[in-house]
Amino acid sequence: MKPRKLIAPLTILFIFLSGFFLQTINFLEVKTDAVSSATKSDYKSGGYDRFLQKFQLPPAANNYEILSLHEKKAVYTVLVNTEKEGGASASEYMGTKVTAHPKMIIPYDKEDAAYTAHTEEIAALFKDKGYAVETRPYDTLMFRSLVHSGRFDLVLLEKRVSP
Repeated sequence: MKPRKLIAPLTILFIFLSGFFLQTINFLEVKTDAVSSATKSDYKSGGYDRFLQKFQLPPAANNYEILSLHEKKAVYTVLVNTEKEGGASASEYMGTKVTAHPKMIIPYDKEDAAYTAHTEEIAALFKDKGYAVETRPYDTLMFRSLVHSGRFDLVLLEKRVSP
């Protein structure tokens, strides 16, 4: 076969392989944490845990409060965003029953069963106090990005069992 006759089939083969490669890359889902630029492989290797250990609220973040809820069997530590209606109400009327029924959005990590259960417990506590609570499930990356960007009313930081 002459070299000129090879150019057309090789060009078509190159275009086909390039398109196939680009389509394959397009279907591989890679989610990135908006704050730390971490991916799921970073979480599995423990890189994100090291990031979280260094994470602190910035000094200018005066719209956040860390509150402790002491119940009979457990102590819940929560981070409240006081710029949001539900968070501001929780901060102001903590421990009392509210009558205005402020809406409170509590996101949680749907991939962590224990955290999901603890979040449902804290949501039930606030429903009992008169809040219109909405829990929203997110995957790990999206949940952590929402927390770091402040798009929540209340988020559970820790649950400790009372002695």
